[in-house]
Amino acid sequence: MSNVIELFKNKIPSRRKVFYGILYGNNDHKDISFNKFKKDNYELKILGLYFLYMDNENYLYNTTIRNIFNYLSLNLRYNSFNSAKKTIIFLNHTKSQLINRLNLLDPVIDEKIINSLKYIIYNIDLLKVIISNKYDITCEEFEKMTKFEQIVNQILLPKDYDEAETLKIVFDNIKLLHYHDHKGRTFTDLFCNYIEYAKSKNNKQQYDYYKNIANYVLNIKNIGMNKRKVYQALNIDFIEVYESKVLEEKINNMKYDIETGRYILDDFVISIDNNQAIKIDDALSIEKTLQDTYVLGIHITDIYSLGKIGNELNDYEILIEGFNKSKGSLQESQKKYTISLFVEISSLGMILNYKIIPTIISVDKNFSYNDISKIAYNLENNTIVEKTISNLISLYSVVENNKLPQFLSLSNIASVLVSKFMLLNGCIYSEFYHDNNIPGIYLSGNKENSIYTLEKSNYDTGFKEFNSYSKSTSPIYDKSSLLCQYVLHQCAFRNVGDNYKDIIRYRLMPIVDDLNKKYS
Repeated sequence: MSNVIELFKNKIPSRRKVFYGILYGNNDHKDISFNKFKKDNYELKILGLYFLYMDNENYLYNTTIRNIFNYLSLNLRYNSFNSAKKTIIFLNHTKSQLINRLNLLDPVIDEKIINSLKYIIYNIDLLKVIISNKYDITCEEFEKMTKFEQIVNQILLPKDYDEAETLKIVFDNIKLLHYHDHKGRTFTDLFCNYIEYAKSKNNKQQYDYYKNIANYVLNIKNIGMNKRKVYQALNIDFIEVYESKVLEEKINNMKYDIETGRYILDDFVISIDNNQAIKIDDALSIEKTLQDTYVLGIHITDIYSLGKIGNELNDYEILIEGFNKSKGSLQESQKKYTISLFVEISSLGMILNYKIIPTIISVDKNFSYNDISKIAYNLENNTIVEKTISNLISLYSVVENNKLPQFLSLSNIASVLVSKFMLLNGCIYSEFYHDNNIPGIYLSGNKENSIYTLEKSNYDTGFKEFNSYSKSTSPIYDKSSLLCQYVLHQCAFRNVGDNYKDIIRYRLMPIVDDLNKKYS
């Protein structure tokens, strides 16, 4: 490599054959065929090192760099997608290193070198575009496809059959796994191909590994797996693949009050709020199932049920008439109308299923934050209260959110428990609205800087599986939560068509605009 650098530094008359000859150690400058040269992308590795070590301030004006990229763009006629993919990966790596070097230079002293590096980066981006165009796709699509194939290989061809590590990779790349490879094959297609290959080779360890991770990935909605196809590959008649029926059975076993159209919940329910709270919006329930999953219940007081909501939505300040919102407060030992989200979560933190239904509950105990801290200090799991708190803490630790600490401090354990589960509630609501074409009221942006919108928008939730959010847990205090309940009753709990949903969406437009003006 030093010969290559010296070649450029000393401006030795250079032709392509000279350049390649020196790369291969031929001091007589013997010509080297391009096919030999590109066999393992050796030339790009050398070029990367050369770019990193260059220090001649006149390189920006030297035609050598331009000639290198012109040659590469004209002659890199790849015979396979894998060759192009390796090159894209290398170019991205080299670009990242060059950018790091740029950041260390002085804008005044090193101006010419900075311009040279920027020129090289520009040519790298140009070469990536040229490579992508050969496959009639954009550079962004090419890179996404490349990343998809890398991740799938990590999942389906791991060095060690470590299921926990595999599931971490899956959760880190859930959205990407909804994509496809350069042949248009989905994760389902590739998964089934590898299952069949393991069967053909009689590789029991690999086959059992695929069978075990299928229990989890098949239930991740965002990946969009073709369950029937995977079942067939796994000989479903003989192999039991777990598909959760817990929520369906739970709701079927609940008493249903025909007069009110509500399910009656008999679970142990608690509320957790600050010491000064007078009106309580939300409550929690939790159970550990025989399948080693959790069923978390998040119950929000149903303000809609306390009075009459006008259909025109002309003025949300007088949206609800003839009642006092404080009547909806979830005081213990009082039957209250609520809207309940039940979500089943695996012991690894995966969302397996959820249901949103109108309910009647009775809170067994109103706890303050201090109460929860005191109980958590002396957990023995002998009482239903202690079991409930213990299960909530255990579930908290496996449900990932990078904005909230994974390991709880007893001093603030209650507030972060409530924060995480209420945030999860809003994330699932947003998915529910979107999947059912319901005009939900979403937040866009992040906690510090956000706006309301009627379209599903990116929101920094901290959850890897969710990137959208609808505030829905404070209908006593918060108008957007109140409007969310209106939408649920008008569009989710009634059998209405898309035309009616569009009417509701249209009526909500000026109200959402007012919300943004009020809180901007």
